[in-house]
Amino acid sequence: MKKCMVDDLAGSDRPREAMKALMKGTSAAITVLCLLIIVLMLPGCGGGGGSEGVTSQSGGNAGVSSGVAATGGTKEVTISWPAVSGATSYNLYWSTASGVTTATGTKIVGVTSPYVQTELADGTAYYYIVTAVSGADEGPASAEVTATTNGPSPTAPPAPSGVAAIGGTKEVVIFWQEVPGATSYNLYCSTTMIAGATSPYVQTGLADGTTYNYIVTAVSGADESPASALVTATTNPEGS
Repeated sequence: MKKCMVDDLAGSDRPREAMKALMKGTSAAITVLCLLIIVLMLPGCGGGGGSEGVTSQSGGNAGVSSGVAATGGTKEVTISWPAVSGATSYNLYWSTASGVTTATGTKIVGVTSPYVQTELADGTAYYYIVTAVSGADEGPASAEVTATTNGPSPTAPPAPSGVAAIGGTKEVVIFWQEVPGATSYNLYCSTTMIAGATSPYVQTGLADGTTYNYIVTAVSGADESPASALVTATTNPEGS
């Protein structure tokens, strides 16, 4: 009886059929596993995650690539730019010298388009760049644009000359020569205008080891002169 069962099994196809079924199941499992690995390696798939910011097609932070414009007016300049996808705010950098960068320009944070910069000097060229911001990420700077404010009236006094600035401990002293016909002077420090300043003018309460930029205009009645040459001074380092 036992011999008959062994002979029957040896003469049948069951072992080969079982082996084929096992190999077929193993091959299918390997195929599924490979497909899963490929899907997980595709960009945007799997558990990589990450926050979305201001991004460009190249993967970096997107900038205000084009469309920035600046228009001069009476003591003001209007700057406009197109929206950047993903941006939550914008920073504006400006200077009265060409070649403004994020390192050299005066920064105005959280601006919106159009932005109007006021209390500027007459007949003066201003230079601007704009960056897009998303969270802690700031995109590259736009191309520089420039605009010139309206010139002074024919009766305005000439621009002050001999302007100089000397840094001290938490203060800067600014000097300029008297302008014939001027009844007062305006002193500009970054975006701040100090009306009715007299020479020498001492600006106090400043930060240690910081560089400040100044221009001076002469005033006669309602007329304001063009801006003087830009001067800079750095306050003393802390503890000096």
